[in-house]
Amino acid sequence: MVTGGEAIATAKAIEQIVEIAIKQGWVDRILAAISKQRRIVLLGSSGVGKTNFLNSLRQFPPQAISYLNRTQYATTAPLKLKRRFALVDTPGDITYTHARLDAIRQNISRGKIGVINVVCYGYHEYGAGADIALTATNHPRSAYLERHREIEIQMLKEILPLIGSRETCEFFITLVTKADLWWSQRDAVIPYYTLGSYATELQKFDLPSTITLDYSSVIHRFYGRGSVSGSFDEELRGEKRKQLFTAIADVLSR
Repeated sequence: MVTGGEAIATAKAIEQIVEIAIKQGWVDRILAAISKQRRIVLLGSSGVGKTNFLNSLRQFPPQAISYLNRTQYATTAPLKLKRRFALVDTPGDITYTHARLDAIRQNISRGKIGVINVVCYGYHEYGAGADIALTATNHPRSAYLERHREIEIQMLKEILPLIGSRETCEFFITLVTKADLWWSQRDAVIPYYTLGSYATELQKFDLPSTITLDYSSVIHRFYGRGSVSGSFDEELRGEKRKQLFTAIADVLSR
């Protein structure tokens, strides 16, 4: 059990990571590379955790949103670190396909975009309910995870014809979030996105830079009932956040 003193020490350590990121110029490198015409578009199917991810950039640690709270329209969030830049959150539900594609087109019309495509190895959470996703012993159903991994690939097939070009896309980051749920399977998860059918779809298009990163926005149980990986802690979550900042700065400074 984590004591109050240990929790405070962990929080202070994470704050130091963010302070170091600012002092060493990672944040400035990102912001200096993003002009008014350049935005980062956040994509991903419903339930992968896009809005939780967005919240984790604005506050650390963020407050988890309910899986019933779905993004319905594209929203542009001004993220203020030292200065402001725009990260566009798009709806992931199939019902809002038109709004999602329209948001992509509108942002491309302003210039090249960066893309963060959020996936979660099938651990989607939305109104389907815990009974469909979990067994009676609260283990994720394999069929549920596999079906939602296929939904991720279908989403990829939908968006790549619009953004899959060096003329429209500066970088494409696949962010495999909810690492707190699948961390014990990490030897299989990351290769799934870098070597499997997901990667095959990416290779069909002329993208300038593709990166795959693992991430965790919040640590929580799957649908409030499933277990989390005991080996994934707050310190590791802070490290993953730092890696993301560094990756974005690197690709934009090339």
